[in-house]
Amino acid sequence: MTLNRTNKKTLRFSVLCGFLASIFLLGLILFQPITTPNIKNFESSEVGNSSQIIPQGTVTITEIGQFSDGTGEAYIVDIQDNLAFVADLGDGLEIINISDPTNPTEIGSFNDGTGEAWGVTVNGDFAYVAEYDEGLEIVNISDPTNPQEVGDYQWDNDNVCYAAINGDYAFVSNGQYGFEVLNISDPTNPTEISHYDIETGGFAFNSVIRGDYAYLANDAGGMEIVDISDPTNITQVGLYNDGGDGKAWHITIRDDHAFVADCQDGLEIIDISDPSNPTEVGQYDPGDPPACSVGLKGNYAVMAFDIEGITVVDISDLSNPTEVQVYNDEGAGLAYFVMLVNDIAYIAEGPAGLEILQVFTDFDDDGISDSEETIPGEDGYITDPEDPDSDDDGLDDLEETTSGSDGFLTDPTDEDSDDDGFTDGEEASAGTDPNDPGDMPSTTSPPETTTPPETTTPPETTTTPTDFTDIPSGLISGFTLAILPLGLLGVTLLTILFVNKRKKKRNL
Repeated sequence: MTLNRTNKKTLRFSVLCGFLASIFLLGLILFQPITTPNIKNFESSEVGNSSQIIPQGTVTITEIGQFSDGTGEAYIVDIQDNLAFVADLGDGLEIINISDPTNPTEIGSFNDGTGEAWGVTVNGDFAYVAEYDEGLEIVNISDPTNPQEVGDYQWDNDNVCYAAINGDYAFVSNGQYGFEVLNISDPTNPTEISHYDIETGGFAFNSVIRGDYAYLANDAGGMEIVDISDPTNITQVGLYNDGGDGKAWHITIRDDHAFVADCQDGLEIIDISDPSNPTEVGQYDPGDPPACSVGLKGNYAVMAFDIEGITVVDISDLSNPTEVQVYNDEGAGLAYFVMLVNDIAYIAEGPAGLEILQVFTDFDDDGISDSEETIPGEDGYITDPEDPDSDDDGLDDLEETTSGSDGFLTDPTDEDSDDDGFTDGEEASAGTDPNDPGDMPSTTSPPETTTPPETTTPPETTTTPTDFTDIPSGLISGFTLAILPLGLLGVTLLTILFVNKRKKKRNL
C-alpha cells in the first residue's frame, strides 16, 4: 500500500500516541508502591533509631550513708567540695566530712548558745547561718574543724529562715517581716541597705537568685518575683499564687521554669520566661504530705516530702509530671531538704540527721547514669542522657564505652570512630575493627556470619504480610514490560484503522 501525505501524517500521529501511551504505562510501573522484604541496613538513620522513642527510664534509690549525733534536728544542708554543712534546729551548724559518702564523719560545729539554725548557705570561706529569732550569723569556715563567728546582724523583729548570697549582698528571708538586703562586703560588719515588704500576710521562707531577679518562696502567698538589679530599691515584678493556700517553701530554677515545692500543693512548675506574668504549666500533687524542697537531676525532680520521705518525679513533659519512685525509710526521719550532687542526694532528715542516698537515674535505659552522661566522668565522654545511642551508629553508649560484646572501646559521640566510611555499628556487625581504618567490611559481598552485639543485629529477612489485594510486584512489572511492544503496535494499528474508516466515509 502506497502512503500518501495524509496517511503519512496519520501514521506519525498514531506512532506518537502509542509512544505517549507506552510512557504513561511505564511510569505507572516504575512509581507504583512495591512490596519488598523488610531488610534493615546499617545506615545511621536506620540503626539505633532510639532518639525517636522516649523510653520509660530507670530510677533506683539506695541509702549508702547516714550521720546522726543523736540530738538536734537536721533542717537544711549545703554542700561544698567534700563537706556537708548542716543547719540543725537543735545543734546549730554541723560540718560533716563526706569524702566517703558511706562513712560521713563530723569534723566541726558552731553553736553560739541558741542552738537554733534554720538555714545555711556556704559562699567561699564563709557560712551564712539563719538563726531565726537571733538574726544572721556569719561564720568563717576556712578551717572547717574550727569554725568561728566573724559577724552577725539582728533586726528588731527576727524570723530569719534563709540567706541567698549574690556578690557583696545577702538577701535574707525574714519570715513575716519580709525580705532584707545586707551589704556583706565586710563580713565582720554587715549593714542593711534595703527592705522589701512581702505580700500582706506572707512569710518569706526561702529564696533563689537568678540574674536581676530574686524568686521568693512565700509560705502564705505563693512565689513572688522581685527585681534586685538595684539592691537598694527592691520592687515586685511578678506574683504566682494558684488561688489556694500557696505555701511555697522552696524554689529551684532551671532555664525559663521555676520548680516550686509547695507545702499544700506539691510540685508546681511555673513558666517564668516573662517574670511579670509567671504561669503554671504543670503540677504534681500527691495529696497530704507537705512538699518541703525540690532538687533537679536531668529529667527528674527529687523531692523531700516530710514524713513520706523522697519522691522522684519524671519532668520530661513539664505539663505532665509523673511519679516514678518513692523512698521512705519507714519513719526514721522527716525529709525536710534535699541537695543533689551528681548521683548523690543529701537529705536533711530531722531527728535522723543527715541521710545520704544514691539516686541512680537512667532516663534512656542505656546502663549509664544520667549524671555520668552529662559530665566527662569515668568514660571521659559527654553523651545524650535521653538517647541510648547518642551518635546513631547502631551501638548503645554503654556498648561503646565498655568492651562489651564486640570487644572494642569506641567513641559514643562519633558514629565512625576510625573515619573509614563505615559506622561503628556496621563494623561490629561485619566483625571488623571499628578503630582501624585499614580493617573495613567487604563492599562486594556480605560479611561472614559473626555474633554481633544485640543492639546492632539486623533482623532476619521477613516478608511483610499482605492482604488478598497484594500481587507480587515482580510479576506485575515483568508481565507489563512484556506486553509493552504489543500495546504500542496495537494502539498504532487501531489509530490507522480509525482514521481510514473516517476517510472512506467522507469519500462516500
